[in-house]
Amino acid sequence: MTVQQLGQINERQIRAVREGLPFGSFTNLRDALQLSTDELAQLLGIPRRTLTKRQRDGLFSSSESNTISRVARVYREATVFFNDETEARTWLKTFSPALEATPLSLLDTDPGAEAVSVLLRQLAWGIYP
Repeated sequence: MTVQQLGQINERQIRAVREGLPFGSFTNLRDALQLSTDELAQLLGIPRRTLTKRQRDGLFSSSESNTISRVARVYREATVFFNDETEARTWLKTFSPALEATPLSLLDTDPGAEAVSVLLRQLAWGIYP
């Protein structure tokens, strides 16, 4: 893949988040993480009533889309690191002494997601905090 192609993918992702991700992105992420609808909605900070409205309308707001995108990105990073979706899910849901929380519980904020991403990179380099 060329740098230009990577830029195009990034531009498409940015545009999709700004315009609002389709409701299917929520269900795909819920299924990938093997969470209940309520668990993922809580992680994303989306009230159940709002989620019902988004399901009816078909699109999330830009802010909600950004949060969905962030959680999906870190899940992909964990899946790449572990080379296994089951192990990635297990790791995300397991208490981490280095983070003093479960990695998944930190993905509701940018700083938390960054801490999880940094930890994954450290582990990939053999640095065990």
